[in-house]
Amino acid sequence: MTTAPIRWNTFVMRLWNDTTSGQWRGEIVHLQTRESRHFASWAQAEAFTRRFVPSLLSEEAPDPKDEPFEPDTARYP
Repeated sequence: MTTAPIRWNTFVMRLWNDTTSGQWRGEIVHLQTRESRHFASWAQAEAFTRRFVPSLLSEEAPDPKDEPFEPDTARYP
């Protein structure tokens, strides 16, 4: 039995507080393509990531609030 290769999508996000307007701003970079976008809302950041991961937060995806969060202490003690 062969398994499908894992396709990674890696993003780096920077956040800062705009001292002029007092609003939080950000930039997100897709490392595989080096494409980046500035954003002023989570919806804009999500729209950018959906271009690379279309099933992200899809209708079929479970609600993350329904899954308990347990930190990975083996990797991050």
